[in-house]
Amino acid sequence: MSYNRKEKLRGNIEAIRTAFQLDVERRPPTDAEWELLSKYAGFGGLKCILQDANEISDAAKWNKSDLEL
Repeated sequence: MSYNRKEKLRGNIEAIRTAFQLDVERRPPTDAEWELLSKYAGFGGLKCILQDANEISDAAKWNKSDLEL
């Protein structure tokens, strides 16, 4: 299945939220939660969203490819 960037990002965020919730609750995932977890595809070129961006000076630490995004 092909995802566009927004769908990929949403799937990743939902999978991460689900994983954190399961960790807090210390339980295995339900079938519906497995479905959400299966949408995690990594961030690849979108990994820059995980970097600090509180100040414009934070961008000085980013890779050139991240700056382009």
